[in-house]
Amino acid sequence: MTKRSTGDSRKSILVTILLSACSAEPLTPPGDVDLAPGGHSFADTLFAVERDGQITQCNGGSPSCLVLPETSCDAKLALGTNDGQRWDLGANGTLEVAFLCGFIMEHGGDAVTPDFKIWATVTDGSRAIVEVGPDPSHYQRLDFLDESDKSFALERVPGAEIVRYVRITDAGQGGVSIDAIEAL
Repeated sequence: MTKRSTGDSRKSILVTILLSACSAEPLTPPGDVDLAPGGHSFADTLFAVERDGQITQCNGGSPSCLVLPETSCDAKLALGTNDGQRWDLGANGTLEVAFLCGFIMEHGGDAVTPDFKIWATVTDGSRAIVEVGPDPSHYQRLDFLDESDKSFALERVPGAEIVRYVRITDAGQGGVSIDAIEAL
């Protein structure tokens, strides 16, 4: 058995475990309805934001996979599809979102392939730290969001074959606004 097929088998097992353990509604909507055009999923749950040292918990329970959850957090603009509605991180601000009705999976292959995309506006000289994790207490640093609408590959993080959580933290000067986070 080649290393590639072993990795694919591990991914299939991980997907099965994640799908069976998810407390949210079914991962795939009933019938012929897609979560988003093209079959891609977008971040569907807002967990927390931090601005000016103030942490706000935003989650209001498990979402329906067909309807975004109600939240009073203004950062909800970062949920769902890339619709042009953006949430400004602010200097040193943090946005923490989840894919409870989907997930981001490392695609692998001979070349680095993008696994998810952050639809964002990043002004010149600005950047944010992007971290990913299987749950909200085990994040690993992935890369910097240092350009608008940037794609990321999970293969840069050892062991991060499937993740559900993304945390984006401004690196200090502001200038980063998030529209959506899309699993590819």
